[in-house]
Amino acid sequence: MIGGSNMKLFASRKVGDHLQIDFYDLSTRYYGDFHKVRILARAYFPPEQNNGNQQSVLYERTLEQMGVPTANLASARQRLADAFLENTGRYLIKPGFAEKCLERKIRSRQEKRGYFRN
Repeated sequence: MIGGSNMKLFASRKVGDHLQIDFYDLSTRYYGDFHKVRILARAYFPPEQNNGNQQSVLYERTLEQMGVPTANLASARQRLADAFLENTGRYLIKPGFAEKCLERKIRSRQEKRGYFRN
């Protein structure tokens, strides 16, 4: 899970009937007037949206753009969020997405645990 005390919620969008995607600004200044715009897109699937599975699912994706002047920060954030919704939003609301996401996370944890075993 990505996060920290410097996370600032800058937008929340509803996708479909039940899904809300929150966008957090993690941007930093890296040289003079230029910034690295980092946006954390976060969608939470409660158990009732997970086909009766007892676990909730948190989906996170980091969106980035380098070399953004201070004057263009707001528009760069908005463009990244809009592009995410346009390209990924329709997949997040597909039936079964939360279950597949949970399966991938479980499989990934199992692979990490077993990687160094003899």
